[in-house]
Amino acid sequence: MRKCPRTGAVRRAGFVLRFVQADVIGRHLPLFQMGTLTGLASICKVYKWEPVMATLSDLVTAIAIAEGIDAERVAAIARAIREHGLIRTSGRGTSAAQMSEPDAANLLIATNTADTARTAPAAVKEYRTLQAKRRPNQFGSELEELISSAKRECLAEYITKMVALLGTRGHRLGKRAYPNGEYRFEIEFEKPIPLVLLGIWVQGGPRDYIDFLDRRRAANEASGDRRERTRITQRTILAVANVLRT
Repeated sequence: MRKCPRTGAVRRAGFVLRFVQADVIGRHLPLFQMGTLTGLASICKVYKWEPVMATLSDLVTAIAIAEGIDAERVAAIARAIREHGLIRTSGRGTSAAQMSEPDAANLLIATNTADTARTAPAAVKEYRTLQAKRRPNQFGSELEELISSAKRECLAEYITKMVALLGTRGHRLGKRAYPNGEYRFEIEFEKPIPLVLLGIWVQGGPRDYIDFLDRRRAANEASGDRRERTRITQRTILAVANVLRT
């Protein structure tokens, strides 16, 4: 269990202990029941465990803090891709939509690839469909699985399978699993030609890299020589997974 710094509510995995009501008792009870506190009311506070959900605001805050960027920029991008159906939507407050792995993956892609909120929806669609070199697995689906495995605390199982299928043939990361806490990874988003480079390693061990690219486009298609890369690490993925876990 932990205490929420913003509301003071006590939390446990997936639930929060919320105040429900306060009942005034004893105002008219005999003095022997009230002790010497004549005329004062006893307050009986009623609490109950309620499920909590990860909201879009929670995701925006987690990504902004983990990546060290302006939360308003992330929020603007989030609104833009939500308007295009790339993040689920419903009501506000307690009826706000619960965020899932696809929502988190789309917001991560948009935040790290889009130049502006206006270009964010197209960037998500483009980068999601990039395919691995060895197999036609799409980056969007693999990013969702990576977030999900971090959320369920079973990174070893997923990474071993992913490297065996998509990574360097015979690499030891695809042959054996390591403790979850030993895995390190980084994701580099490149533009203007969309490309994603996923690097994975364990402390003190060799790295493996998985490229996701658009097979239809030539590497030299860009008119200029400049390339831009934005890199995030397991810190951001774990921060997002922690939000989805609550």
